[in-house]
Amino acid sequence: MLQVLRLTSENVFVPLTVRGGIRDFTDANGRYYSSLEVASEYFRSGADKISIGSDAVYVAEEYLKTAVCNTSDHLFP
Repeated sequence: MLQVLRLTSENVFVPLTVRGGIRDFTDANGRYYSSLEVASEYFRSGADKISIGSDAVYVAEEYLKTAVCNTSDHLFP
């Protein structure tokens, strides 16, 4: 999906919105990615907007309760 987004953003000059799949996940190597990290990677890959669902809202609510951001500095090596 990221490769498709990168190629599309290089060739199509309209605002691109990504929706779906903006959630926490663990890859095949056991690396955990938060929904915030996933959304950030979509933006870096060319998305102008993302459409968020309930998972992103839950992450924001948890952050507001705990004031702790559980993200890392590196994303998708």
